[in-house]
Amino acid sequence: MKFSIGTKTVILIVVIALMLSGTAILVSQIIIRGIVDNDYKQEADSLSATVAVTIDADQVRTLKENVFSIYNNTSDKVTSEKWGTPEFEAYLANFREIEQTEEFKNLREFMTRIQDQNECNCIYLIARDYETGAFVYLCDADPAEPCAPGLIDHFTEIDMSAADDPKNRIHAYISNTDEYGWLVTAGTPVFDRDGNPICYACCDLSMEEIRKNQVTNVLQTVVALLAVTVLLCVGGILLARLFLIEPINTLSDAAAEYFNDESDPPHDTFEKLDIRSHDEIATLAESMKKMERDINDYIAELMVTSEVLSATEEQAQEMQKQAKKMSHIAMVDGMTNVRNKRAFDTMAETIDDDIKKGQAEFGIALIDLNNLKETNDTYGHEKGDEAIREVCHLICTTFKHSPVFRVGGDEFVALVINEDYEHAEALVEKFFKQILKAECNMEKEPWERVSAAIGYSAFEPGTDRHVEEVYRRADAAMYKKKKEMKGRK
Repeated sequence: MKFSIGTKTVILIVVIALMLSGTAILVSQIIIRGIVDNDYKQEADSLSATVAVTIDADQVRTLKENVFSIYNNTSDKVTSEKWGTPEFEAYLANFREIEQTEEFKNLREFMTRIQDQNECNCIYLIARDYETGAFVYLCDADPAEPCAPGLIDHFTEIDMSAADDPKNRIHAYISNTDEYGWLVTAGTPVFDRDGNPICYACCDLSMEEIRKNQVTNVLQTVVALLAVTVLLCVGGILLARLFLIEPINTLSDAAAEYFNDESDPPHDTFEKLDIRSHDEIATLAESMKKMERDINDYIAELMVTSEVLSATEEQAQEMQKQAKKMSHIAMVDGMTNVRNKRAFDTMAETIDDDIKKGQAEFGIALIDLNNLKETNDTYGHEKGDEAIREVCHLICTTFKHSPVFRVGGDEFVALVINEDYEHAEALVEKFFKQILKAECNMEKEPWERVSAAIGYSAFEPGTDRHVEEVYRRADAAMYKKKKEMKGRK
């Protein structure tokens, strides 16, 4: 006897009711969760803003200057990714004295009071290193495990397009990690009296408890709804079981067995079925058999293709790793670890493009080490190398915000940009005074009393068409300074 699918759709209506109920639960929970998340974000934004406007900005600026003075002069910077390692502890040891300063103690005490009064997990100050994109901790009031001043971290969840402008706030965002659980984090810039941004005042609020309550509420709602639905559906299921449920269960069991079958394809789970209900379900069973045969054929083709692609992908990844490694080596001077002549030529091509677009603003400082040949002949090439590294160190510490290149045996170039460009003349004079001081310091070894000539020239818009023209003027200025130094001796 045939029965139409219309008679059997009674149970389908029940299933649809369950699906709609489940959807209603899901949507309601999403809405509730959105409201809760928004409340926490607003609280985090408000608390970070309160800290930013009430904290002593003068002490914050002093603390930042102290931390970044050490940070900028530390060559081996170690990020929080190496937490607990000897090199990480050695790096943080450079900042231990900061924790004993009056500014650090006052700021931490202030943040701890606000933290305790507002049931906040943690309040801390961070400043961004805009050369690397990393954030550097200045002060952390975490009572359990505070991050030491100078610690470097990469907040990947932060909207970097907003953080790129130091006057923008770090809008609240939610994260979930194994170490801290559910947290909402927000940051507000701290401004000095002149309206200049110093750093970010950030706060973390824990959402662990509210998340647990949300899960409990969802479970309670689901259980109650299921109980009511079961009572309403029992009668309909009993009537429809013989005509609809059994064939569907047969197909369902076959599907479960198919996807739980750990044996290699091909599979014949549906091919073994014998459904004779003479209705749409029987037609569906035949369709499933055909699908099974098609899947077996498709999987066989995919396995062959996958083997070929896997071998090709491994080769491509290895070649890419080697290419990146060689590219880095090719751009760095092995003795001083600054960039080399090839790196300078590459950057010069980029700046030439900026000049054509009218977007260039830079200067070139050319430094030449004096008496390198005499040092090598008298004390050996090893001492000559020390002299080269000594001059390189003076250049890098003077032009802190500019890339430095070793373009010859005793010749260096500082591409003066950013903050250094605004104070270029003062930095050139500062470097020359440091050279004179080093040259006259009789407490040092002879090869450490380095002497060098420096020449500087700024890019002139409308006149200079290439970096080479600026370079030649700096070179001429350097040789002029070298003759003056020889004449003075």
